[in-house]
Amino acid sequence: MFRLHPLLFALLLLLVTACTPSATHNKTGHSRPQYPLPAGILNSDQLRELFSNRTVDSITIARSRSTVSYYNPNGELRQRRNGKLRVGHWRITKKGRICLQIKGKKEKCRAVAKQNGHYVKFIIKQNGRHQPVVRYIAFRDGNLLGL
Repeated sequence: MFRLHPLLFALLLLLVTACTPSATHNKTGHSRPQYPLPAGILNSDQLRELFSNRTVDSITIARSRSTVSYYNPNGELRQRRNGKLRVGHWRITKKGRICLQIKGKKEKCRAVAKQNGHYVKFIIKQNGRHQPVVRYIAFRDGNLLGL
């Protein structure tokens, strides 16, 4: 019968542990794996500088819907999509997420990354398959369209 040398066993155990995603604990105290974020994720200061007092042109990746949004420094959000005005609020979290809450809808918080010279908004998934949902086209100073 083959016996594994104790030092070799310890080395194998170390390698397996190092290759496994680290665990974090959710609200119920159960651990879940922690996967790396997409490359180029912006922090809260970078997000605030990029969005505050800007008119932003964007397009949804799945449906190719274009939206023009104004991010007022006071947290008010005004969007025009398909000719309709949508209003709500926006904020930046300490963890570097931009959160949008359109009137009558649930707040959604997302990460934004700069990749290949473009800004992309991601849904951060617990399984590590982070989903790009919005591509930003332009950031212009002020409320240019009077939204």
